[in-house]
Amino acid sequence: MATRYREETFPVPANRLWQTLVDWGGIADWFPEGYIESLDLVGAGDGAVRIITAPTGQRLGERLDGADHEHFIIQLSITDPMPEGLVYYRATGRIFPLDAASCRLTWASAFKAVDPATEQQFNEWFGMAVKDMFVGLRDRFSSPHQG
Repeated sequence: MATRYREETFPVPANRLWQTLVDWGGIADWFPEGYIESLDLVGAGDGAVRIITAPTGQRLGERLDGADHEHFIIQLSITDPMPEGLVYYRATGRIFPLDAASCRLTWASAFKAVDPATEQQFNEWFGMAVKDMFVGLRDRFSSPHQG
């Protein structure tokens, strides 16, 4: 099993970043271009699944496994449809308030693929996707509208 970890400080109150992350159907509003062609949302709250279709036609299901609104902890897993070769994926995001106007987001993920070569491919792809997720969040809160 492979793991990835990333963290960054954002110049925004923790609650505003939190509301962006838990808006399960709103990811297309801030995630960088090239990842989401369309999104279908099934359900609401814990257990909701967003089915993302990439511009390539690849489909990916992400389930909101849990959202701890008091402690700003979000957990998700990739479900059906799952990319070919991926066996397991689970991520946990945590937001730590630093002061009234800033917070720190940590993102830890674990995943397993059908073989080591495929796992290395997913390791590179998830690394890029999580980096771009942080870029999208940073851009959202540095725009004139401030998310």
